[in-house]
Parts: sequence; structure tokens; C-alpha cells
Amino acid sequence: MNDSIKINATYSSYVTSLEPYTNFSDAVNLFAGVRLINYYEFDIYKTLIRFDVSEIKYKKIESAYLYLFVKEVISNSNCYESEFIVKRNIKGLDVNSVTLSNTHEIDYNKSSKFIVNKSYSGRYIKIDISNIVNKWAEGEENDGIIIEGINKELFCKFSSINVSNPPYLIVSYGDSCIDNCHDDCHDKCHDDCHDDCHDKCHDDCHDKCHDKCHDKCHDKCCCCVGRRGRKGATGRTGATGATGVTGVTGATGVTGVTGTTGATGVTGATGPCCTGATGATGATGATGVTGVTGVTGVTGVTGVTGVTGTTGATGPCCTGATGATGPCGEEGCLDGMNSALIQVIGVTGIELATVNTTIGSVGGPNDVIKCINDFTVVLADAQGDFSLYPICSLSGFRVDTTTPVSIPTGCNIPNTCSRCANTVKNSLCNLQTFIPTTAIDIDVEGNGFSLTDVVIETVGQSVVSVTKGGNRFVLGMCYIDQISGIPSTYTGACYTGANV
Repeated sequence: MNDSIKINATYSSYVTSLEPYTNFSDAVNLFAGVRLINYYEFDIYKTLIRFDVSEIKYKKIESAYLYLFVKEVISNSNCYESEFIVKRNIKGLDVNSVTLSNTHEIDYNKSSKFIVNKSYSGRYIKIDISNIVNKWAEGEENDGIIIEGINKELFCKFSSINVSNPPYLIVSYGDSCIDNCHDDCHDKCHDDCHDDCHDKCHDDCHDKCHDKCHDKCHDKCCCCVGRRGRKGATGRTGATGATGVTGVTGATGVTGVTGTTGATGVTGATGPCCTGATGATGATGATGVTGVTGVTGVTGVTGVTGVTGTTGATGPCCTGATGATGPCGEEGCLDGMNSALIQVIGVTGIELATVNTTIGSVGGPNDVIKCINDFTVVLADAQGDFSLYPICSLSGFRVDTTTPVSIPTGCNIPNTCSRCANTVKNSLCNLQTFIPTTAIDIDVEGNGFSLTDVVIETVGQSVVSVTKGGNRFVLGMCYIDQISGIPSTYTGACYTGANV
């Protein structure tokens, strides 16, 4: 009668060409096949599993099936079915260090192919690997199995031993043991063989072998022989045979006769004679006579000065029309900031930023702008002490959005500041047109500060106001270093006049 046994996997892992030096023995999933990365690249995966087969060693294996739980099947093409293969590994594996770079040596003679279909997801599949398990039962080294795809059509995900539905074997085997001694004993019945039988056989067989060593008894002895002993060491390599004698060199062949030189061909006829004579050079013509220089004429008499005319009548009354307003002067970069600061005089909690400092370095929760005169801001702190700051040195200020600030939108800004304020203004205007509610990032010059995720509120004469949460920031365009964080959906980067 045959017996069956379920053998759970004791180790599982996978290796991948994408990470050839990484160990995945603690992974919850196992992968096999080819995963397509893009049209030109793909990643190869192989699954490694090992079982403890000590309970079936030297048993006569009737069948052995591998059960794998398929979690997912991914197709790289229009195919829904692909072929995979289970191979016997014949190289020892260190569970905690196995990677693609040190993986395996494969016994190609012991392998089993199987089919995977996309409909197999969410259930166990059954694979016949009797030929591999039989080798383990006969006593050969058990270094586990390797599962890989044969083509690039499918990519499979299996459960590992670290989750539910792990891999396992169902092995059926017979009552009788493997006859490992038979070949040695059957071929020889001398003392060497007798000793093997004597050591391994039980009393009944031993008596028969000991008393008689002819064919009849020999057959009975070998049917009850125990397990085969360990394989003996490989014998020494025999000495290299002597080099054979070099053969005699053959005689040189006779040189062939030189052929007769052919007759010289007839010389061709000479062409007709001769080059015609060169014509005579014509005579040079005579130089003409130089003409006589004419006499210089007499200078004419100067005419009499005319009489001065009478003064003309006075033109019609009044002052002419006023001319057009001239372009903004050099102080263009100051006007916008000056106008904005005037509107927050007396507001408590004003925070300023100078060049190379961040918002809040100047001013604070209790500071107030007292007045602005001669392009200078007078700031008073909680103790009533004053500080003066030139408007040209201010890169921006912050107030609550509850404090209204009207940004001046007067004449154009001359390109006199270091960052070309006109360019910044055009860029901000285009951004406000195309992405009016999308947040962007603004960096301020030098070692200043950066504002992230702000929304453009108003683009003015030489300043721009932006908001973030409950805060309003007014920034001088001359000090803006960079506008960034612009989303890919923005279509105005190449808009005429924009420079973002």
C-alpha cells in the first residue's frame, strides 16, 4: 500500500536582474517570469524554494506534486497563457545571502515544464516534479528548486512561506526501500561484497549470505540489503601518457616548368606632325599729345548787403498744449514699494525684509511704521524706540490679508535694476493670466528668503502682492531671483513677451 505525505516549504525567496545583489528571503511574494519596464527594457525574475525531504529519504517515490498559490498573473502582450519551468538546483544556497549574482547551478536533465493561464489567479496550481523529488529520495543533495519563465509573455506572483497559502509538496511513496546495494552485490560475490552485505543485512539474510555465496543465495541476500553506503572518494588522476614520436617530414615536391614569355606587341603608328606657328605680337600704338592748361578766371566783385526787413507782427495768444508725460525716472523701483508702505503706516505687527534677510528679521508683532520721509521708513518698536531703513534696501513686507493694500499699477518700469523688473513683471502678468489660482514659488535675491505655494494677487508698477493662507506679502520686483514651481499645465511659457 502507498503512503502520502504533505511537506511544507522551509525556505523561499526570489532573485531579479534589476537588483542582482539584493536578498529577498523575507519577502511575502515570490515572482517568476519577465516584467516589461518599457518597450526596450525588461526585468527577469526567478523563484527559489526548498523543502525538508528527510522523511522520504530512501523511499520508493510513486509521485510528487508541487503546489503553488497564484496571487496574480500579468500579461506583457495579448497572450493569456505562457510556459514556465521548474529546475533542480545543484548548488548550495545560503538563505540569508542568496542573490542573482550567486544564485545557482541547474541540473537541466531534471526539470518539469508547466503552463500558467491568466485565469489561474487566486488559487493553487499543481505541478508534477516527481523526477526531481526522486533524486532527493535517492540521497542526492537537496538544494531546492528554481522556477522561471521560458518566454516573455507572462509575469507571475506567488505566495511565499511568510504569508498564508505557502508552497508545499504532496509525495506518494511505496512500502519497499530503494535497492541501493543490489548492483554492487549482484555483479560481485567476493569478500568485498560479502562484507557490505554482512554489515547491512539482518540476521536471517546474514546467515544465508554467510553460509552460501552462490547465485541463488546471492539473489536472496540482495533483496534485503540496507541503504547504500556513502560514495567513495574520487581516485587519483592517472599519469599523462608519453608524447608520441614525431613523424618524418615528407619530401619537397618538384618545381613546375616556367612558361614561355609571350611576344612583344607591335608599336602603334605616330600621330600627324606638328604644332602650328605662334602668331606675331601686334605693334603698340603711339601716346597722344597732352593738351594746354587753361587760364584761371578773375574773381567776381562781392555784392552789396540788402536792407533789414521790418519786424513781423506778434503771434496769436497763448501758451501751447502741455507735452506728453515723460518716462519713469531712475526711482521707478522705489515708487511702488513707497506707495504700498504708505498704506500700512500705523498697522501693528508689520514685518519687513531687507536684502539678504528673510521676512520677520525686521519688525514684529508689536512694531508699527510711524512715517515715511525722504525714501526712508521709520519703524517704532513696543518700547517706542525708532529704527530707520532706506526703502531701496527693503525687498518686501508681510501683513494680514485683513489689511487692505492697493498695489500701484502706473507706468512701465525702466530696466535699471539688476534683475530687469520689466521682465519679471511681464512674466508674473502672463502667469496670472494663464494660472490665476495656481500656487507658485518665489525666491528673493541673495541670501534672502523663499516663498512657496503662494498665489499671485496683483502685479503692479514695481511690486507684486501674493497671498498664502491669512498672509499678504508685498515684494519688490527688483529683488526677485526666481519664479518656480510652475505646473506642467501652464501654456504661456512661450507666449510673446513672457520670460519665465
